This record gives sequence, structure tokens and C-alpha cells, in this order.
Amino acid sequence: MARARSTTNEVEERPRKSTANVKKERHSRSKRRVVDEEEEDEDDGDEGVASASNKDEGCGDEEEEEEESGTPKRSRTTANGGFVKKNRKAQAQTSTADEEKEGEGIKPSQAVPKPRTLPRGDDGYIPGSVVRVKLYNFLTYEGPVEFSPGPWLNMIIGANGTGKSSVACAIAIGLGWSPKVLGRAEELKDFVKIGNDRGWIELELKGPAGKKNLIIKREINTKTNGSAWHLNKESATLAEIKAKVEALNVQVTNFCSFLPQDKVASFARMTPQQLLLQTQLAAGDKSLPEWHKELIEKGEELQKHLGSLDGDTIELQQLEDKNKELERDVELWEIVVLGTEYKVLKARYHDIKTNRAKLHAKWKELRARDQPLVNLKEEYAEKAESLLEKRKHEEGLASRKFRDLVKKGNECENEDNQADDLHKRLEVLKTTDKQRKARIAKLREEITTLEETLANPPQVEDVEAINIDADQLRQDSSGFHEEYSALEERKRDHADKTGKFRFQLQSAQTRFADLGNVAMQRLENLRKADADCADTIEWLRKPENAQRFRIPVTEPAYVSLDIPNLDYVDHVEACISWGQLKTFVCGCEEDYKLLNRLVNDTNEALGRRGRITAWFRPVDMQQLQPPPMVDNVMKQFGFDGYAIEFITAPQGMMWYLQKDLNMHRTAIALDGTRVNQAQAIDAVSTSSGATAFIAGRQTFRVARSAYGRRLAQTSTGAVIPARNLKHGTVDPELKATYEAEIQEATQKLAEQKAGDDEISALQKDFDKRRNEFQKREDGLKKRREKRKQLETQIANARVKLQGTKTRLTGEENAPSVEVETKNIKQKLAYVAEKRAKLVMQSATITREILELQSGLTRTAIQWLQAHSNHQALEALANNHNSALVRAHQAFIAINEEFDEIKKTASELARNVETKRDALDDELKQQWKLMNEGASVGLPDSVEIAQEQLQERKDKVEAIVVNDPDAIRQYEERLKKISDLRDVVNNKKRREEQLQRTIKKIRDKWYPALRALIDNVGAKFSKAFDDIGCAGEIRLAEHEQYANWAIEIYVKFRENEQLQLLTGFRQSGGERSLTTIMYLMSLTELLRAPFSLVDEINQGMDAKAERVVHNQLVNVTCKDDAGQNMARYFLITPKLLPNLKYHPRMRVLCVSNGEWTPEDSRFGNLKGLIKSHLKKIAA
Repeated sequence: MARARSTTNEVEERPRKSTANVKKERHSRSKRRVVDEEEEDEDDGDEGVASASNKDEGCGDEEEEEEESGTPKRSRTTANGGFVKKNRKAQAQTSTADEEKEGEGIKPSQAVPKPRTLPRGDDGYIPGSVVRVKLYNFLTYEGPVEFSPGPWLNMIIGANGTGKSSVACAIAIGLGWSPKVLGRAEELKDFVKIGNDRGWIELELKGPAGKKNLIIKREINTKTNGSAWHLNKESATLAEIKAKVEALNVQVTNFCSFLPQDKVASFARMTPQQLLLQTQLAAGDKSLPEWHKELIEKGEELQKHLGSLDGDTIELQQLEDKNKELERDVELWEIVVLGTEYKVLKARYHDIKTNRAKLHAKWKELRARDQPLVNLKEEYAEKAESLLEKRKHEEGLASRKFRDLVKKGNECENEDNQADDLHKRLEVLKTTDKQRKARIAKLREEITTLEETLANPPQVEDVEAINIDADQLRQDSSGFHEEYSALEERKRDHADKTGKFRFQLQSAQTRFADLGNVAMQRLENLRKADADCADTIEWLRKPENAQRFRIPVTEPAYVSLDIPNLDYVDHVEACISWGQLKTFVCGCEEDYKLLNRLVNDTNEALGRRGRITAWFRPVDMQQLQPPPMVDNVMKQFGFDGYAIEFITAPQGMMWYLQKDLNMHRTAIALDGTRVNQAQAIDAVSTSSGATAFIAGRQTFRVARSAYGRRLAQTSTGAVIPARNLKHGTVDPELKATYEAEIQEATQKLAEQKAGDDEISALQKDFDKRRNEFQKREDGLKKRREKRKQLETQIANARVKLQGTKTRLTGEENAPSVEVETKNIKQKLAYVAEKRAKLVMQSATITREILELQSGLTRTAIQWLQAHSNHQALEALANNHNSALVRAHQAFIAINEEFDEIKKTASELARNVETKRDALDDELKQQWKLMNEGASVGLPDSVEIAQEQLQERKDKVEAIVVNDPDAIRQYEERLKKISDLRDVVNNKKRREEQLQRTIKKIRDKWYPALRALIDNVGAKFSKAFDDIGCAGEIRLAEHEQYANWAIEIYVKFRENEQLQLLTGFRQSGGERSLTTIMYLMSLTELLRAPFSLVDEINQGMDAKAERVVHNQLVNVTCKDDAGQNMARYFLITPKLLPNLKYHPRMRVLCVSNGEWTPEDSRFGNLKGLIKSHLKKIAA
């Protein structure tokens, strides 16, 4: 078979060159600084101590505190950002200075700037654009294959299976994202072409202005399931790659800018809140996501403060009222006691200060006496230090010389290594020449064999004989179908007669399926995951609700499906997605519309608008595609059966599982080792449509292209343990009772079986005749295939003969190795000469090192002498210093006492001022008179003041003589009142601060967001008007910023109302059309350098597809699109005729497959188009 080769052809008009006017936008953010200032008192700091008690307002250091960031929680706000609900919770204190800093740098927006990507270069590319793609052994590409996208709109077309979507995969994987963003395989190794151990992706991105392009290469190893990274041909880490890519604002994980084929349906399933977040990340002002996040966090923090403020305020008032009558006199004398303590301590302070000054003067006198000895000691210390510096300098010179010597040694070693490499190259040249001669001999043998094969080709059967046998088969089977139809009519008549017995059996089976405990367990488990779905089931089970529907609605598979053999539960669940497990099946279209209206569109059923999935298709078993393998073939391949055989469910659910999920076509094998995967893939790929099978713990999905040569495409995945269908077991006694009822009904039905015998005999006869016809048809098919195979062998032999002759000519004309041998010998002579020079230089450096070592030794001896003299003088000075030491110690002791008294006095002063500030005006005036001595004056001692305080406390105790704990409770209330007052004040300041912050952020965020939504909405509505439909983009505002959302409403028929876009209500084509319309509306506002959509036009009708194509061309290629319009990738397997094209477009045609010629001169699509255009012009 010919080796598969990939070629990418480009049809383009070169983009116009223009010079971009680059506007640099700087955004500065203020940062909060918390500065702690410390004040130090000088020796004469008594002035500060004295003034502390004489201040009228406040004392102590001011505190600055950082803003507290709490855990984000939901908050309730009004439309203008004000909050309407308050919760109670204590918060950290926040200073007034910090309140002013909160929200700094956020100013009300006066104009909403239009978002821009980085400016285009002279070549038309935006920084971050993909300039070049090169692939090797990646998915469908064997390669290496290389192509270059254009700077505007890129349309990638080609038949299914050629590798269009592989380009999207290569961009995502090559830029460092996980395979999970693509919705395909979850493991990296699955992206390497089957049969290869390694593959790689190389992407070239346009660099920022004035800088070179970034070349990113990712090599994938299937054995380790890992990869290696290279940036500009140098090894790199994933973190480095991501940093570079994020700096260019590439957004692969955002559906608004990068929508691969397997994620198209995920766009419509996004919640409106997620759509808002993704849109803000992709377009509009770049600060929108950050502002939104800040609004959410600040609002939640404000809710915490508001919650506790009211309760704290009430509690504070109650405590103050309770102690108000008892505390006045006690408060005054408590501060009198502190003031007296301060007065006594201040007198002690002045006495110690005088003694401290005397001791300090004595110490200074003794120190002046020993000054000459100290000076001489310092002189020798300076000399020793100078010699030490000199020694270090000389050691540094010697070290540098040693490094030079080592460097020369390394250079010599490098030259030796180079000589060794040259000798090895000589040996390689000799070996290469021998191998070339061996290849020439082998190629000549192959040419001889191929020529003999072509001279004596195998005999090919005449096609006319095959056609004659086929005509005979059609004649023989012409009356078979009419006879079979008559038999089917007879079977239906017999089935009507036994219908009532079947009803009895179904009724018993229904009670068996509705076993109480298991059904309740399933329903409760479902409620935890989807309350809307569970509530709808309970609503439908009520008789008054069920009778509103013409046909009973079948409950979702999550509660109605059973798997008798739990060995197959993992495999069955692998066939059903989470959304399909929650799907309600309706019996007619009228019931389908009614259920949607009652639950999704109104609050009539649940008391709220729910989100459920409903499904309906008319029952027609003839529409079902047959299984890909008959039973005996399936068993031969190692399969246990089809998925539908391992489950039991209501009739409506069985129709849904076959019609929508193809479970009657999905073969399952518990033991994957028994299944030959290649044979199974070949067997299932012969049928039409996509087919899947499960072998062991691995799923296989096989699809055949609808275009070109209808190549088979296979994707794989892992079977994970079941999480949703492993329900509880049934009560054995209850199960036995229901089984007995079922058995009784079955026996009654068996009485009618006598009439089945004759029908069964006729059926067997028809089956036998049908099998005979099938065998004859299979024989004809094998004869055609054999004939085609022989023709293919002959054609392959001719192609291979031509290629072998070409390779033989290339080998025979290869250049001689003698010239290169001569060059290597000349290089060896040069290396030897250079090594001799390096040896001489090393000898010179060695002599210099010896001289430096001699000088270093002399300097070391001089330093030892100076250091010894300094040590001797140090010992002498210590003998003279004993009196000085004692005087210094005495000074230190009294100075420590001085500092301690000073500190204690300062603390007392601050305490006095704190308590004074807490007094009311009348008590403040009494304290002022006592402190200044204007009336009574302060007591002479602390003991007297304490006695006066105790007398007043005794009075308080006399009031509550029946309660011995009254004083303790009173004092506790005092402390709690003080603490609570601080908390309330701080919370009020924090509330005001957060309100200001939220308003400042909202004033910037809301106008920018409103402008973005209005801009996108206008484009979106116009686009729908152009195709005769209706669409709106609405910004859903909410009291909680976390619940703000973007809602998309669409209408595709005149008799409908606008309906919210969901992942289930609209058809696949309608969702695809809505998705591309929304993405196009965002195009002019995107910040990412490029966008990509893959096969978004699948499912659209011709009119919608044409309008979408033309609008996309207008948006991305128009002359006034500006320098910053992001480039676009559109991937599609098909195009309508006579579409609109633009000179700025680049059309990339993918031609890839096993029949692509190996010789690149043939099959070049670009060359074929140019030749065709020349013929037309001629």
C-alpha cells in the first residue's frame, strides 16, 4: 500500500501592507502601603512624658491597619450598587487612613474605550497570530506537512477524515493546553498517528512589534504519554511556553474565541452567568473581568459587616444603659488612681534622672584618661586591616590566574575532542559509502522482481460474468418480499388477539419496576444532582398531572432503566451521557410542547421556571438503522451482545435509546482481549452512519466520511466506573411476590403460543430462503472485491517500479566521499597546531602564578606581626579598664531603671488619656480640676486614692447587696462596652468605605459592560434580521453581582415567541446558527489575536449557511476593519456554490490520504488551479 502523505494547498490574495499607528495604553494601579512609625525618646525625653497627661484630646500612637479581605460570599444590592440586606459578623478594625485609600485608582468612567488586540505589523499579522504550522505523525498527518495561514480570514476545507479538525487540535495542544479542552481523547498519546511512537507539532507565532517570531515545538512520546518543549529551538518548560502565549492574549479555553468541533454543543449549554464571564474575558475593556470579580468580593464582604452591625448597636445601647447609673463615680476615681500613680512615678523619675547624669559624667572622665592607649591600639588595628585587604587582593589575582590556567586546559581538551570527532567522521564516511553500494544492489533486485510481476500479471475475472449472476439473483428474489409482507400481516392479526394478556404482563412488570425503596433511592440521588428533574418526576406521578397528557410521559433513564447483570453497568453507562440520563420521553408532539411550556417556559408546574430536557420522535422502527453485525458474526468477533440487550426499560425509553443513542448498534465485550480491534473496526465501518463498540475498558467510535472516498475514522476513550446507574438492590421477598405475578401472567400468555408454531415454521422457511439469497449476494461481493484487489496490486506494482527506479538513479548519482575526506584531514592539522599554542600559553600563566604566591606569603607574614601587636595592646588596655568597666556598668544599671520608669509613666499617661476620653463632659471637668489642683487636687499617695475608690465601689455594692457578683459583672460590662463601641465604630467606617469602593468600581464597570452588550446585541439582532429570524442579547441584572448574566433569545419561525437559547430546546442546526451569529457579533471587539470555529455550519440549511458565510467575510475582510481586527479560522468540510470571496481571504485546501502520490510533483492542488486558470484565460 502506498505511504500516506499530507499536502496543504493555498489559494490566496496577498494582504495589503499598511503601517499601523500604535497607541500605548498605560494602566496604573495604586497599591496600599501600611507604614509603621516608631518614635524614640532622647535622654531628655521627660518632656514627652510630662505632656502626656496634659493633653485634652487623645493620646498614644495612631494605628494603621491593612484592609481585611474576607472569603467571597453573595451579597444583595440594589440596581445602583446600594445594599438592602444586612448580616451580623464582627470585622477587623480599619483605620480612617485606610478608608481613604480603599478603591484608590478607580474613577468613574467617562468613555468606554473600544478594546483592541496588539497592532498589526507591516506583513498584516497581529502579534500572537499563527504564522506557520508544521506537523509530523499528528492524528491524520504522517508528514512532515507544513502550511502558512493568512493574516485575515482563513478557510480550511477538505473531505471528512483528511485532517481539518486536526489543525484546531494542533493549535490547542501545541500552545500548551490540555487535550480536555478539545472534547476528544483525554490522553496526549492518542494524538499521535496510530502505529507511531512519537510525533510533534511546531507553531510559529507572530512576535510583538520589533521582536522576532516565537517558534514553539512540542514533541509527544506515546510510550511515556509525555512531551518535550522547545522555544526558538532551545529546550523550555511548559510554564515558560504558557507565559509567552498568555502575554500575547491567546485564549484557547474560551468558547467565544476558540470553538473546536467537539465543543460546539457546549457553547449552547453554558449557563448565562458563564457566558457573561467568557464574553468579558474575550472582548470589551480588558479590565471588565477584574472589575466584576472585585464587585462580587466587595459586595460579599459588605454583607458580612452589615449583618452584625444592627445587633452590635442594640447590644451596646443595652450595656451602656445598664451600667450608666452605677459607673460615674467609680469611673472618675479609677482615673484618679491612675493619675496618682503617674504623679508618684514622675517624682521618682526626676530623682533617678539626677543620679543618672552623675554616673554618666564619672564614666566619661575615666574613658578620657585611657585615650592614648586606645589610639595606639586603633592604629595597629587599622594597619592589620590594611594588610588583610592587600592579602585578599593578591589572593584574588592568583585565583584569576588559576581560572585562566583551567580555561586553557579546557580549551586543550575541547581541541582533543574535536580531533576525535574528525577521526570518527572519517570512519562514518567509509561506512556510508559501503551502505550506498549495498542499497544500489538491493534496488536493482527489486526492479527485476517488479518487472517480472508486471510481465506476468494475475488473471482478472470478467466483470460481465459478475453482472449476469447479479441479474439472476434479482430475478430469483423478486417475489420474496411480497410473500414476506403477507406473513407479517398474519403475525399482526395474531398479536392483536393476545393483546389483553400482554397488558396483564406489562402491568405486573410495571409494579415490579416501581419497587418502593429502589425507586425512592434513585429519585433522592437524582434530586442531589438536578432538583428540577427530580421535582418534575414527582409532579408527573400525581394522577391529576399525569392525566393532562395524551400519552403517559416516560420518566428519565436515571430512574426507569434497569441493568439486570451489573457486570455490564459500566459499559451501559458509557453509552449514555449525563444529559441523556435526565431526558423525559414524550409520546406525541402535543405532549412534548405541553411539558416544555409547563416546566421550562412558565412556573405553572414547579412554582418556578425549571430547566429540563424533553424528547419526542414518532415511533417508526423502520427508521432505525440495522445493527452493523449479525449475531453470529458479532459472537465470532468476541462480543457478548448489543447494549440494548443488557437493559430493561419502558417501551418509550427503549425507543429513545435506539433512535437517539443507537444502543441496538453498540456491541459490548466484557473481555477486551477476545476482540480483534482491527477486524471489529472493519466490520462496523461497512455500515452507514457512526457506529460504536466497547471492548473491555475501552470505547471505539467509528464513522465513515460522507464525502470523497468515504474513509473510516476511529476515536477511542476509556470506560470509567459507573456513577449514576449503580442503584440499590431490591427487597428479596417483595421481588419474589412480583416475580410470581409476572410468572402467572406469562403462563396465561403462553397458552396463546400454540398459534405461534405455524407462524414460526413459516418464519423459519422465509429465513432459510433469505439466508440463501444473502449467501449468493455475499459471493458476488467477494468476486467484485477480489477483482478490485487484483487491479489494485497491478497498479501499485507500476507505481512502486517507477519510484524504485527514481531512488536507484539518486543513489548512483550521489557525490563521492573523497573531497570530504580531504577536508577533514586538513581540519585535523589545524586542530593540532592550535593545541600546541594553548600548551605554551598555559606554561606562561603557571610562571605568573608562582610569582604571585611568593608576594602573597610576604603579605601574610606582615599581617601576622601587626595583628600580634594589636592583641598585646588589647590585653594592656583591659588591665587599665577595670575601673572604667565598673563605672560603665553602674551607668547602664541606672539607665535601665530610668528607661523602665519612663516607659511605665508613658503607659500610665496613655491609660489616663484613654479613660478620660471615655468620661462624659461633667466627669471630664471634675478630673481636670483635680489634676490641675484647682479644687481638691489629687491624693498624695496611691494608697489614699485606692481607699477612696474602694469606698465608692462599696457604695455600688450596697445597692446590690443581695448579689455578691454584682461588682464583677459591673466591671465585665465596662470592658465589653468599650470593646463593643470600638467594633461598632469600625464597622460603620468599613460599611461607608465599602459602599464608596463598590460605587467607584461599578461606575467604571457598568458603562463599559453596557456598551459591550449593546454593541454585540445590535450586531446580533441585525444578523438575525438578515435571515428572516429574530434574536436578542439581554444583560440580566441581579441584586447579587455573581448572578449577572447574558441571555440569548432567538426565534426561527413567525408563529413562535422569542425563547432562551439552551443546550436542549433548539435543534442542532439552530444552536449552530445562533452560536456563529454570536461569535461574529464579537469579532470586532475581541482582544485575542485569532479566533477559530470548527464545522459550525453543520446542520444549517443552505440559506442560513450562505448568509453566515457572506457576513463572516464582510466582518473579517472589510476595508475599514482596522489594523486590529483579529484573524479568523473557519473549518468546514463543504461549501455552497457561488459564495462571496474577498482578496484578503486565504483558502487552505487539505488533500490528505493513503492515495496521495508520494511524488510531490503530482497531486498539487494549487498547481492544478493555476493551470486551470491559465487555460480559461487562453
